[in-house]
Amino acid sequence: MDDIKLYAATNNQLQELLRLTQTFSRDIIMAFGIEKCKTLCTAKGKLEMRNFTTENDDTMEATNDDDMYRYLGYMQAKQIKHVRMKQKLGEEYLNCTKSILKTKLNGKNKLKLSMRMRPQY
Repeated sequence: MDDIKLYAATNNQLQELLRLTQTFSRDIIMAFGIEKCKTLCTAKGKLEMRNFTTENDDTMEATNDDDMYRYLGYMQAKQIKHVRMKQKLGEEYLNCTKSILKTKLNGKNKLKLSMRMRPQY
């Protein structure tokens, strides 16, 4: 399990899902990366700044309006921010292209490599 999202209707249900996820992770001897976890709570379409505490007294911080995260390859927040995601993909593509051009490969192999490295939509 690499990425996971937990959805719940109430805070108590979310707390229970979090406890269950931690228990399962511990049972299969998998580290639960609490330092990479964030919470995103909404009520009536508005973002609420709410932290959650795990059973080990670790705290998961709330996300800000500007925070984004990568989930299954897509930059997300409360919703997918398409403009910002396109900018990030463009930047990544330029960085890959620059890296390829710095290699000592001949032109044909540089072109082949750049075609493999282009973002898949």
